[in-house]
Amino acid sequence: MPKVAGFKSFTGALLDYSWLVLLLAGLMPLLAGGIGASVNAGESESGSSGNGEFSELQHNYQQLKYELNNLRELQSTDNGAANSLRSAGNNANIKIGGEINVDYIASWQGRGSEHNPAQINAAGWQLHSTNLRFNIAFENNIHAYIKLDFSQKQDYLEQQLLEEARLVWENIGGGPIGVFFGKGEVPYGQDRTLGIIQSYNHTEGSYSSEGPTILSGPNYSQSFNSAYALSPVFHPGEIDRVLMAGISLSWQDMIRFELAVFQPTDWTAPSIGDGTPVIDDFGLESISARLWWNTPIEGLVAEISGVRKHIKQRGNRAVYGNDAVENEYAMSIGADWKLCSLPLELFAEYQHGWDWNFTSGYDTNTLSVGGIYDYSTQLRFGAMLEWLRIDDRGTAYNYNKFVFHTKYTFDNGVYTMAEYGFETYNWGSANTHMLAIRSGVRF
Repeated sequence: MPKVAGFKSFTGALLDYSWLVLLLAGLMPLLAGGIGASVNAGESESGSSGNGEFSELQHNYQQLKYELNNLRELQSTDNGAANSLRSAGNNANIKIGGEINVDYIASWQGRGSEHNPAQINAAGWQLHSTNLRFNIAFENNIHAYIKLDFSQKQDYLEQQLLEEARLVWENIGGGPIGVFFGKGEVPYGQDRTLGIIQSYNHTEGSYSSEGPTILSGPNYSQSFNSAYALSPVFHPGEIDRVLMAGISLSWQDMIRFELAVFQPTDWTAPSIGDGTPVIDDFGLESISARLWWNTPIEGLVAEISGVRKHIKQRGNRAVYGNDAVENEYAMSIGADWKLCSLPLELFAEYQHGWDWNFTSGYDTNTLSVGGIYDYSTQLRFGAMLEWLRIDDRGTAYNYNKFVFHTKYTFDNGVYTMAEYGFETYNWGSANTHMLAIRSGVRF
């Protein structure tokens, strides 16, 4: 940023003496006229050289006016700070942003007879939801999105720094059709949450780079199938960090439909989905589709989506057992309502999974209901109630979670939030209390 600051100081200095620039600019036509008269009087002496000097003065005058106008426009936007950068190819504008979030999370897990030790306490500092984003805008409704994730990673993510690199071309030829391709999150699910503690609908495992999901599951840095896991934790949720290609259709800002084929990541072999092809797979067998509907009720948006994930090698029964299958399925129904009469937002989502975790007879049900109330422009409150049921080939596991949230944003843009979460496992046979505090900023 020193170069930007130096440029800003330079332009400010020029504008401080703009009165002198304008005075010179105003005198130039008079000087040019005087020079022109002298040339006409002594045309035999100066000839074409006088005409050349006159043309050069006119050119310099116009160039000076042009540069001064540019400096004034720059000064009028954000005190001289550019809203965007120009790409090296001079064919796109680049905006850079992101967020930094540092969390302190403490949990108290009372597991009763489920595991030894009966009480597990954990606390510490963690870096969540810390990203650097690039928004690159081309002409003709073309955008490129790049997201670098600097959060602490779990082992199954293989320290993937690049979370998103997508190209999106909307309204091709002025019509309703668009295309998108690259690495990112496929069009599936609604994925609404409060802040630190993530919704059951957020991700497949018990945690993510944004925060904890299942409080009674494996602790941070422990794998999904850790010995500390009370039960299987695999359930449908967002599908991100995968390679995909898709098409979109929008109609009058009321309906948006998205369809994509993608190459999913496999937690048992994280390289799958990160560019490594799977033997006997063509990269077209996994497919997701989502429909957004901006309903006639003001502020109410509804969502319905479905996904089929295919990994050929997960059907290998010699490796994954007699119930192994190569396809898993899920569907989602959700709604998000921003009330007009109150500063209140309500959201809900239901998901169902069939043969999830690539296991025949492994089915899931997930329900989340929550709300956010903006008490003022700086202070907000929220709450979320959730239920997750996993039926694993005849054995049922139930998780119930309650989250309470508050966030305060200072005048300088720095914010802090605090959340309390309580989760009961199998209707009380084990439970977890969690306290999470976040300090962060978005830029």
